[in-house]
Amino acid sequence: MKIASFILMCLLTCIPAIGQGFSVSQLKDVVWLRTSPNTGEVFKMKFTDMELQITETFDHNGETWVFKYPYYMSDVRTDDFDSTMVGKETKGKFILIQIQGNVHTIKILGVSKDFLTVVFELRKGFIGGDTMMKFKREE
Repeated sequence: MKIASFILMCLLTCIPAIGQGFSVSQLKDVVWLRTSPNTGEVFKMKFTDMELQITETFDHNGETWVFKYPYYMSDVRTDDFDSTMVGKETKGKFILIQIQGNVHTIKILGVSKDFLTVVFELRKGFIGGDTMMKFKREE
């Protein structure tokens, strides 16, 4: 009986997380500063309604690069980028961005007022693996 109660309790606490999605409103207008992994550069992300802005500053020379990419959110991982969805699809588990004609996927693992955890998923044909990144709200 204790095992059945334990299993039921586990199922009831897991069910709300199964379909959990996120929204642009949780991400935008915040500068997210990467805390992990530490790679010797300052890496920041900021979401607007239409684009993901990434700023990288390299410690060894102080050089700063700013990149801006169209994006939208989706509950489905895809290799096709639908530019008509930019600014319109504002909820989902994945952020789809287009970089030089290629679709890249960012899977959101968790977001709160102060912290964001994502996985930059490697595209087919690229060498390496997925990268988990943790961010904190920049003050």
